Amino acid sequence: MRNFILLILISIFQLSSYAEVESISTKTLDGIELTGTHYAVKNGRPLLLIHGFMENINYWASSAKLLQEEGYDVYLFNMRGHGVYERKSMAKESTPGMGFDEIVAYDIPAMVDFVYKQSGKQKLVIVGHSMGTMSSRLALNGLGFEDEVFTQSDRKKQWMLERLSGIIAFGSPSGFEYIDPILKRIYLMGPEDLLSFKKRILQFILTSEAVESDSIWSSMLDRIARSSLISNFLKSLMNVDNLSTHNNELSKLLSEAMSVPHQDLYDDIYRWGVTGVYGSRNNTYVYKNMKIGSELPYVLIGASEDKIANPKEIIEDFRSQGANQNLCYIHIENFGHLDLVFGEKGTSLVSEIINTTVTNNFEFDSIKKIEEKFDLKLYKDATELD
Repeated sequence: MRNFILLILISIFQLSSYAEVESISTKTLDGIELTGTHYAVKNGRPLLLIHGFMENINYWASSAKLLQEEGYDVYLFNMRGHGVYERKSMAKESTPGMGFDEIVAYDIPAMVDFVYKQSGKQKLVIVGHSMGTMSSRLALNGLGFEDEVFTQSDRKKQWMLERLSGIIAFGSPSGFEYIDPILKRIYLMGPEDLLSFKKRILQFILTSEAVESDSIWSSMLDRIARSSLISNFLKSLMNVDNLSTHNNELSKLLSEAMSVPHQDLYDDIYRWGVTGVYGSRNNTYVYKNMKIGSELPYVLIGASEDKIANPKEIIEDFRSQGANQNLCYIHIENFGHLDLVFGEKGTSLVSEIINTTVTNNFEFDSIKKIEEKFDLKLYKDATELD
């Protein structure tokens, strides 16, 4: 009887440590209201999950729930210009810039500061997908605005280091040399052509929804199999074999993506494509393979079928960093860009990588325990890739 009562008390204590999932927001120094969601665990280790380009916090929702169940205090935010309807991160009283440099300078520090303070000044781990860690990496290097000039600051870098305990980067390229030709063609579209293409994508999704079927996504898969610019574009975003034919949520998220982000961010990507230089808007800083310091543990993760963050690009980045005991590369087989962080298979994979890495305080050898389970390989030294 005593043991039974003890079990009940333990269960009540465990349940009480979880809060309801709550909406949150924070304001950047230039006036953007960043909207987000908090999967709260009292005294849990704080994680900040940051989405990629044209994505939103919903891409991380399933992983956030699993990580919350593992005892993590999980925060998600929409970057400026991203989000859905009233939850879109925008300025309410001013008209600041909405480009990539602003995400680096203002959004990432605002997210980090909010989580750091909310968690009682515990150091947090950033987990990013694609542009989520492209921008975080640059913020960690101290890039930002000083008197309206985009520059690099040791003070800003130190500020970040004082608040972070590590970074995990899923599908985060440090350049676009190996991007899929279909995607490059789209990124090089001018504003009018891009708007027209986005309307065609929306029409493609809406037509799939109109089909008499219990699965919108199943209908979309049938249409994606046909040869066209739109179907090739969608196939370049993901390995469809990793997604359930009944997963209508992804068609919803793709539809939402067509309304974001702001033209300023498209202009930055267009500039990178035209000039071939992934760098700052003032042409002062080249971002490609920017140094990853040894002060923090940093995990680079590439997927074999990723047509945006091509693993060749990530491996070149890893090699360029030289000797760094706090840096490793994980190569994952049979995943693409979006399915790496979305869908049942991707969610299970990334959640286990995050949990294993963070629980073991970035002791990279601990990740080897799950290599066979998920068909992945960890490299602590670039020479191992030779």
